Amino acid sequence: MKKLFVFFSVIALIISIFACSVKSESQVNFEVNGTNVLDAKAGFDTENPDLVSASVNTSKFRTIDLGKLDGRPISWYVIDDSDEYLLLLSEKIIDTMPFHNGDTRVEWTNSTLYDYLNSDFINECFSSEEQDRLVFINDSDNAKVTMLSLNNLIDLYGRIYYIPEEFYGIKDYFEANKDMIALPSKRAIENDIEIYDNATFAEIMGQDVDERYDFANGHSAYWVINTAEESNDVFFVTATGYIDYLEPSRNYIGVRPVIRVKK
Repeated sequence: MKKLFVFFSVIALIISIFACSVKSESQVNFEVNGTNVLDAKAGFDTENPDLVSASVNTSKFRTIDLGKLDGRPISWYVIDDSDEYLLLLSEKIIDTMPFHNGDTRVEWTNSTLYDYLNSDFINECFSSEEQDRLVFINDSDNAKVTMLSLNNLIDLYGRIYYIPEEFYGIKDYFEANKDMIALPSKRAIENDIEIYDNATFAEIMGQDVDERYDFANGHSAYWVINTAEESNDVFFVTATGYIDYLEPSRNYIGVRPVIRVKK
């Protein structure tokens, strides 16, 4: 009887060792810009830890799938969870297009992007049942789809950094919030959104590639709804996590929707 007990104990030990070894191979810890990231998601290149930086803000929000874009489920961050509703931010930049077809000053609710998101985007990406779950974001703009504003970014991620004119060529001015960066969807890539890698970003800045650009790889810029007070320009989040602005007709800046849905 004692021999039988020892036999089963050895078998159990072997199984537990095997299970631990499998787990250690499928979940790899990386340190990206000082942040420990557990890579347990498909689609990341484990040979290039820089690319895992895209998962940094997944620890901040849980995700759900709702709607489809080109036959693929759209993944959303849950950025607010109340008793009745969820406020969702698309995990990826869904497409690239102008904020407005024209360089004149325009408010968000009068922009062509507002019209697209609240008509074609809803009808294309959500079934009739899913559309019934969409509710108005607020009473002021009568929208079921909106985008982040500068204040929203501060609420979600803390401090935001603007790029001063004297930044170019001066390394000490670089400060950014890498939690705000986003990857483009397949559609955005097919529509020629601008994608940054470390070398490209360093070349634009006129600087050498070093550790400060490790989170540029594969990301793109996306619009926020604020218009600059002193000009016709519209703000956007860059591919490296700071705030800049451009005229609204630029069509290589991405679109990252926000929706509110019934539970």
